[in-house]
Amino acid sequence: MSHYAPWQQQPAPQGQPVWPPAQPPKKKRSGALWIVLGAVLGVLLLCGIGGVIVAAGDGQPTAGNAPVEYADPTTAPAEEPAAEPTTAAAKAPEKKAAPAKKTWKTVATLKGSENKNGPVFRLSGAPARLSYTFKKGNLSLVAIYVLSKGTVFERDGGIPEVMPQSRKGSTELYKEPGEYYLKVIATNTTWSVTVQELR
Repeated sequence: MSHYAPWQQQPAPQGQPVWPPAQPPKKKRSGALWIVLGAVLGVLLLCGIGGVIVAAGDGQPTAGNAPVEYADPTTAPAEEPAAEPTTAAAKAPEKKAAPAKKTWKTVATLKGSENKNGPVFRLSGAPARLSYTFKKGNLSLVAIYVLSKGTVFERDGGIPEVMPQSRKGSTELYKEPGEYYLKVIATNTTWSVTVQELR
């Protein structure tokens, strides 16, 4: 009985050839093969990367080869249109004309040395005043009336606006707008009466 395992080669009997003949030991591959393969792979990689770069750069300027544009010195820069003034700036605020200063305007005068009636005049309702002067003498008397048109003194009577005691003076008139006339009753004196309105 054999002492060898089936996969182990039994030594041939002396004088008999070994079958199958023993194979010479295989030589280890040299490292040169790996160097060659590495070189081939490197060349292929370089070719592939270069093709990608060229394809990506066709017709597309990159940061390194982009054309530089220079401004034309003969071309003047376009001027921006001037801003239109706003409505508030364009239209200056209008200055209101100062109201005209009002003055006293004479609407009626009457003078004499005896009783007398004056012509009809009109009061507009504006502030009015009556001014007078007279020459004071012995037993002199003056009474000044402002009567509505159509009033008959001898029939209707009336109340004097003023019975002056001094040689001259004035008094305010408070009359409704309408037509009036002056009546003066005087003795032993000469006098003058004026009616004015502030206009």
